[in-house]
Amino acid sequence: SIYENKFKPFTISFGLNTLLKYTSNSYVGDVNSLNCLHNGSLYLFGELKGRFRNFGYVAGLGVSNQWYSQWCHRYNFWLFRPKLTLNYSLVRNMKLRYMVEIYEHVSKVAMISDTRIRTNEMEWTVGNPNITPNRCLQQQFRLSYDIPRLSSNLDVVYRQHHNPNMASYSRTDDNQFLY
Repeated sequence: SIYENKFKPFTISFGLNTLLKYTSNSYVGDVNSLNCLHNGSLYLFGELKGRFRNFGYVAGLGVSNQWYSQWCHRYNFWLFRPKLTLNYSLVRNMKLRYMVEIYEHVSKVAMISDTRIRTNEMEWTVGNPNITPNRCLQQQFRLSYDIPRLSSNLDVVYRQHHNPNMASYSRTDDNQFLY
């Protein structure tokens, strides 16, 4: 749900985004496994946006929560999420934009299950239920030129993951490769 109020020099908005999910995957064939995952998310935010001459701005604050449980494995990840966007109109149809934000990266559900899935005769994909979300910082500069039937952008993006979840390959004694 979103609340928005337009004042003379700026607009203020508030919102809430939630998700509750239960997943029950049963794997049969080469692998017999049952995964029962409970996960959910909550995102609360407030935003202030406005314009002053050739400048536009959006400043936001939010907090998010990601939680997950599967048998004895669980996490509850809270993150403070600031966001800032600044726009400047250089000349007609050309704009410069700077964006910075912090957000969470959550691994796919298949990667947090405890199931081993055979990829081929020698390779397996192995989930890890101890994987937790991590924080990402992203900064972006964009130079854009827009006219009817033509839109072009030049983007420079810097993204920094704090304590990322890394993948690895390991070889077992019976020559199986686990990803």
